[in-house]
Amino acid sequence: MAREFKQITGTITKINAPYYAEKRGLWVMMVKSNNSWVAINSRDEVKIKEYHALLEQQRSALNLNLKVQATTLEGNWLKAAEYSAGMIQQAKIADPHEMMNAVATHIKVINETKNIPTVENACDLFITKQLKRQLSHYTEKDYRRLVRELKNRFGTRLVSELTSTELTAFIEELEHPVSQRARYIYLKSFMSFCGGKLNPHCEGISWVKPGLLQWEPPKTDMHEIQVISIKY
Repeated sequence: MAREFKQITGTITKINAPYYAEKRGLWVMMVKSNNSWVAINSRDEVKIKEYHALLEQQRSALNLNLKVQATTLEGNWLKAAEYSAGMIQQAKIADPHEMMNAVATHIKVINETKNIPTVENACDLFITKQLKRQLSHYTEKDYRRLVRELKNRFGTRLVSELTSTELTAFIEELEHPVSQRARYIYLKSFMSFCGGKLNPHCEGISWVKPGLLQWEPPKTDMHEIQVISIKY
């Protein structure tokens, strides 16, 4: 559309709205660029008004150091762009660059998490590794119980989405301190595996945040054993 009109290559400082010149039978728009006025003429009202809107965008973008071009977005992509811009404005963020920063950050997160497994898959990898260690019957039973309960609780969520609060609640749902301590020990082994310890599947990238497991075992009071002698 813009190729049909004289190209404005300089710095646009002012644009007058298109008006219809009856004597000439043309629509006219005056544009001030590099301190000189340029006349844009057209017999097509719609096209000159569209060009006016495009030039207004270019003028506004100068303050943002952005280059405005005719969009190639269509359909859902265009709707998504408009919706994203609306969310930025609704959050009262004045700088449009923040939308680009948000997209860049999201792409980075996608790249970092694309190889992170769900809790279910991580549990399967973990128990397979543990069973190769020729554990005792009771230790193996405890590990199997842990992965079963982790799957039931967190299922298809990504391991990276787990929080310290959730893991603490997972431990403390057991009533007895001894049971809590045992679950903590086995869970700590699982979290170390997800953090990359002896885990060939993580490719050197931790699946979880550092220091995620923050549960502290309750203190146990220790009393000296007293021997009481009883005389008969």
